[in-house]
Amino acid sequence: MNAFASQLTTPQVRHLFWCLFSPDLATIENSHSVTIKFNTQLTQWFTELDLHPDPLLTYLSQENTRLLGSYFECLWQFFFQFNPQWQLLAHNVQVVKDKQTLGELDIIASHQSHVIHMELAVKFYLQHPDYDGLQCRHWLGPQCRDRLDLKLSKLQNKQLPFLAHPATQETLQKRQLPSPTQQCLILKGYLFHQWKMPFKRPADVNTQCLMGQWLHQSDITCLVTGHDNWLVIEKPQWLSHFKSHKEIQSSCLTAKDIIHFTLSHFANSTYKHALMLVKIANSEEGSIEAERFLIVNDEWPNV
Repeated sequence: MNAFASQLTTPQVRHLFWCLFSPDLATIENSHSVTIKFNTQLTQWFTELDLHPDPLLTYLSQENTRLLGSYFECLWQFFFQFNPQWQLLAHNVQVVKDKQTLGELDIIASHQSHVIHMELAVKFYLQHPDYDGLQCRHWLGPQCRDRLDLKLSKLQNKQLPFLAHPATQETLQKRQLPSPTQQCLILKGYLFHQWKMPFKRPADVNTQCLMGQWLHQSDITCLVTGHDNWLVIEKPQWLSHFKSHKEIQSSCLTAKDIIHFTLSHFANSTYKHALMLVKIANSEEGSIEAERFLIVNDEWPNV
């Protein structure tokens, strides 16, 4: 975890910092990443926001942040709207033609006289157990409805080029929005390789991208035995490393607790969604995330 980020005490502020400064997950040809410099001004802005987070908390409470992707987008919207170095011009700009929605632009913002269109995405992909991971198609979403190669193709061939669509340009004119002169892709998230197995990253994946491991529910006993500080974290805590400035040992689950919780979840839940499990290490600064794991049912990826 970034040294400055570890000092932030408000989880939502830490999530915002992660959105801005975590490594990109992957890149696509001819796309650019937004560059936000962590300078003295931004340090002061984050410090003040952490001390007085009400503007951020209020903003989030007024938006639909139930889904992790929506929460991620709202954090970015807040930054562009409230950071003095940027101006949020519009977000979620829907383009409708003949009563049919053709698509939308996630963010239009200005910075230093530049008008920038940004497409946002936060994704979590797991290595298919039958492949080494070298190809983007080897990385699947937890519900297997998404795949890294499909997402990158959609971004490159549909979402980013959509700015040039005549209906999009007509919508911008009607709303009196300037036509962006730059485009950026903001793609964040994690890759999870199979537990204890070798893997390779695709060429399009950032070599510095965040990594975790995944395992089937039946392997949970082998994973947790010998360590008694675990947490199951819910969205939106999937964003950023977990950190508490107080020791949370009393809130942590023991190995026995985690085994029972995991097996009960997959045996009894109607929706057997993946569990995000965090291994906690305690230090003088509090409790911090040492490793993270996605636990999936034993049928995955054949679900």
